[in-house]
Amino acid sequence: MNVRGYCLAALIGAFLTVLLYLPGLSGPWLFDDHPNLLQNPQLEFDPRVADEWRTAALSSNSGPLRRPLAMLSFAAQAAADGALHPLALKAGNLALHLLCAVLVGGLAWSILAVVEPGAPASRRRLWALFAAALWALQPLHVSTVLYPVQRMAQVAALFMLAGLWLYAHWRQRWALRGATPAELGAAAIWLALLTGLAALGKENGLLLPWLLLALEVSLFRGRWAGRESALLLRLGWVLLLLPLFLGLALLLQAPDWLLGGYNNRDFTLLERLLTQARLLWQYLYLLVVPDIGAMGLHHDDLRLSRSLLTPWTTALALAAWLLLVAVAVWLRHRLPLLLLAVLVYLLGHSMESGPWPLEMVFEHRNYLPSAGLAVFAGWALGQGIARLGPLPAVAVPLLCCLIYGGFLFVRSSTWSDELRLAQVNSLNHPDSVRARHAVANVLMERFLAPQDHGLDRQQRAIYLAEARQRYQENYRSNAADLGSLIMLYQIDSGYYGDQADPGRWLALARDAVQSKVLQVSDYIALQSLMRCLGAGRCRAAGGEAELLITELEQRYPGSLRIARLHYEYLLATAAPREARMAVLEQHLAPSVAASRLRYRLIEELGAEQRFGPIFEQARVLLANDPGYRELSSLRHMFSTSRVEAP
Repeated sequence: MNVRGYCLAALIGAFLTVLLYLPGLSGPWLFDDHPNLLQNPQLEFDPRVADEWRTAALSSNSGPLRRPLAMLSFAAQAAADGALHPLALKAGNLALHLLCAVLVGGLAWSILAVVEPGAPASRRRLWALFAAALWALQPLHVSTVLYPVQRMAQVAALFMLAGLWLYAHWRQRWALRGATPAELGAAAIWLALLTGLAALGKENGLLLPWLLLALEVSLFRGRWAGRESALLLRLGWVLLLLPLFLGLALLLQAPDWLLGGYNNRDFTLLERLLTQARLLWQYLYLLVVPDIGAMGLHHDDLRLSRSLLTPWTTALALAAWLLLVAVAVWLRHRLPLLLLAVLVYLLGHSMESGPWPLEMVFEHRNYLPSAGLAVFAGWALGQGIARLGPLPAVAVPLLCCLIYGGFLFVRSSTWSDELRLAQVNSLNHPDSVRARHAVANVLMERFLAPQDHGLDRQQRAIYLAEARQRYQENYRSNAADLGSLIMLYQIDSGYYGDQADPGRWLALARDAVQSKVLQVSDYIALQSLMRCLGAGRCRAAGGEAELLITELEQRYPGSLRIARLHYEYLLATAAPREARMAVLEQHLAPSVAASRLRYRLIEELGAEQRFGPIFEQARVLLANDPGYRELSSLRHMFSTSRVEAP
């Protein structure tokens, strides 16, 4: 295949990838899109004000670096379209996906030039094209491409792949003729820049230097200026292993900096690491075998590993990883791409699937780590079938792409409709509480807005009954599922009248509050409950809401989230402004950095035209915001009628 044919095939592949993803582009907003994008006031900005671009870029609370590069891309689309639209953002994600696929192909081309220097260029182009196609058509990546907020993972992957490709290209040349200090300095600057850009997309972009070491020890192995350098080889291995020992030493020296984050999790650090050993094999299975029935948005049905033998597959998974790494190291001279694929996969997962107290499972974590596997698969299959003749060398890769593309299209079509997506996820994960909850929530949304979905009275009744059934199934499988208990209370209180006993669900919800560590989803459910009780839509004995708030304040003293619940309730009951302000001032006094509550206090003060306290609260906000992230929100507040100076 000549260069022109290679480019034509790549364009055809990109066009087909777009067609396969096309059904899913019309899909809905999803879970994390709401807090990060739709409910982010900083993305509703005036693009003519330069500083508002800065505050929009810094508006994410995800991660310590705030992921400004990804947020800036969202801001740019919001400015161009006048508002955020899921179709536009998903189309932008698809464009990024195609760019990443090009980089996977370029990386594969540079790597294959090292591994197979004697192979014809046309054969290496075919293998690189195959690797890029396998990666682009991977059905597991649907949950990254069609999930708008996961652009953060894509931006990081884009710059990491660019850095890997550049390093492979430069390092191949240095292996033959060496490099001058100026060349090394320029390369270091470029790689540092790409690492920084990747990290500004998402924090795991900081893994790029570690991945470069994986390239070094697996492919180049100390070759410099046409000679083997044992010193350079040993240095590569030392630097590769050094972060592991440093992390372990830091954990032993100051464990609280990491272990403290597990206070709000239902698993420990050890349980997380043991479970991830099994989970990484599950990810690998899904990457190799496109089992879309095992994929999905919700994986809370995953059984945690409580010990090496609970379940027994934990010990098997750990032993298998040790064996695979040992085999890859042993065969590093004969099969360098195997070692590279294993290292890229494990190192790429080391941050999000490592010791940090994050959610246990997310499919998008495979977006970058799967690139090494795609390169290895493209080479291994291409090498194997090349001996069978020219026809199989083309037919087999096409068949593989056809299979992956077919499953990709099925999954993309599923993602085109919110209810269908939720129902398929629940069908594939019948033990997932979150999956059942998602179905019930969509049914309730459509029940409450029948005109938007063309529902008649009978269909509304069916949707309501099915939603209630799903919430009940969740309660039966998890008696402490606060979200389902609160929804059952609201449904029975608002729609079933004397046919049900809503007070039972409220009592169970109060018991659950006392027996579990509240998660973000629980606070959202409690916020809905407070609004329902405050507005009088939910039936309850007098003082029930106040009693629940008191119990929450006693269990979580000084909690700003509980303070917000209390304020929301008072607002819904149209309580006197003095009572609302007293709650805000009580919690703001010991916590000067509580910006969301402080905005509410400024609004309350503005209604009373108390400009001195307003400016004092604004001063406190800015004094505790060294990056001036809140400046555009404050500017917007003062420019509206909520706070008008005389």
